[in-house]
Amino acid sequence: MAKDYVIGIGGTGARCVEALTYLAAAGVFQNDLHILIVDSDRSNGNSDTAKQLVESYQALQAMTQPPRPERKRMLGFSSEKLPPPALFRASINQGSDGRRLQIDWHSPNDSSVTFRRLINYQTLPDPLKKHLELFYTQADLDMTMEEGYRGRTNVGSVALKQDLESTAALEGNSLRRFLEELNRDLNTGPARLFVIGSVFGGTGAAGLPTIPALINNLGDDSVLAPGNRKKLIFGSAMMGPYFAFPPPDDAQEKHPGTDSTQHAVATQAALLHYAHVPPDYDRSYLHGAPQRPQTNEQNVGGGTQQKNKPHYAEIMAALSAWDFFTRPDARSDERLLHYADTYKGGEDEGARWANLPLSLTLLPQRKLLTRRLVVFTTFAYFYHRLLHQRFIENREYQDMLFYGHNFNRLSLDQEIGQLSALNDFLDGYINWLRQIGETGAEGGGLPFFLWQAFSAYDRSLSGGHLGNLMTFEGPPPRHATDGFDEIRRRLEHLTLTKPETNSATGLFIYLLWQAVSEFCTENYDWK
Repeated sequence: MAKDYVIGIGGTGARCVEALTYLAAAGVFQNDLHILIVDSDRSNGNSDTAKQLVESYQALQAMTQPPRPERKRMLGFSSEKLPPPALFRASINQGSDGRRLQIDWHSPNDSSVTFRRLINYQTLPDPLKKHLELFYTQADLDMTMEEGYRGRTNVGSVALKQDLESTAALEGNSLRRFLEELNRDLNTGPARLFVIGSVFGGTGAAGLPTIPALINNLGDDSVLAPGNRKKLIFGSAMMGPYFAFPPPDDAQEKHPGTDSTQHAVATQAALLHYAHVPPDYDRSYLHGAPQRPQTNEQNVGGGTQQKNKPHYAEIMAALSAWDFFTRPDARSDERLLHYADTYKGGEDEGARWANLPLSLTLLPQRKLLTRRLVVFTTFAYFYHRLLHQRFIENREYQDMLFYGHNFNRLSLDQEIGQLSALNDFLDGYINWLRQIGETGAEGGGLPFFLWQAFSAYDRSLSGGHLGNLMTFEGPPPRHATDGFDEIRRRLEHLTLTKPETNSATGLFIYLLWQAVSEFCTENYDWK
């Protein structure tokens, strides 16, 4: 089966990759994924966060879960087939040769290289220099690339195109490896590539039109065969303004920097340009938010300190990728723009489960998506807040029925490190949700989760929230106050005929996921 390909451009693209990785952990994405983060900023904090998250995901995905699980019935010798594993189902950046592929691409230039030197300004004739000075200030020309393009799309559009072209054929480069994997899939049929970036920034706005143009204009001797390019279906999530940060200080104003008050103007200019010179995407999704909360306490043009809080718009971008990959009718000769809003009858209903920006033709998939997010969030909350400490400090699993019935040949005693890795990943997910609740609250709140639950660290308080983490329009949860006991009871009575895995942690992940799935089905009255 062909992989699904994703390119996240710049800091915003990296933050959307973070959201996409958490959705993959929840089992939303079915096909294996190959992700590339394109950022000229070698030390960007957002890109580093996404890279580390993917590495943690890869380690958990490698913990094999039972491929064909069957449950022993309570009476008799018959068995019952169970659903296949869902959590961490898709591999990320697993090459066709079995090796993990690098997720990040950076500019091949030395960090001290200025834009002036990059375009060989000094060797140009004087008339051309004067012409360029109409479009570039002296600060632009003297700008170095160590922290990306810092909101300067006019700089980034030239520099990024040049750098991507120089690395597309470079042996061992992550872009070349990405194209090689893409070519292998295209040899057997169509494949899909989804690109995510901001239209208001430097790297994103520069990269969005550059990626399809780069691929379509590769030389005939490229690793991506000319005939295969015609079978490639392009999609994109164009991120409009959805966050803010403090204005630049006096020192920053003397040098190229970023100013979130200019995002709306930059977006208008970029979209006007795209209207006249359309990027070669078959389907595009445009995202933004009516309120733009502050996601960083300081103005940071790039580097390690550029670590913005997550925002729900990044989840919408990841869901756009899921919608694009899932739609059966996507073709390479389309030019469709997808959009959705939350206004109904002149009133803004706000973002909610019922109006997620997904195709109306995929209602069964919408229900599946919602349920998998509910189950994964409950799974994460139950293990991280209520179970992990008991497991690590007291080895409580040793006295539980499910352990004696399922772990005859396997032992969690030997995989405490793996359990800690699982806990760290789930801790990151819960903290990520908490921050989304904080940034969403500035826009009037988001009725997706019981946000205060993610800030409740006391075990007794967490236990009281477990059965009521999600908000739905309908009857109240059946186990709003006794979720811990109900999930534990289901886990205790779950016995597989055979584990079919050598990973004790992988087996545990599956058993707990199945118990939580059964609990959520009854708790929320899913038919």
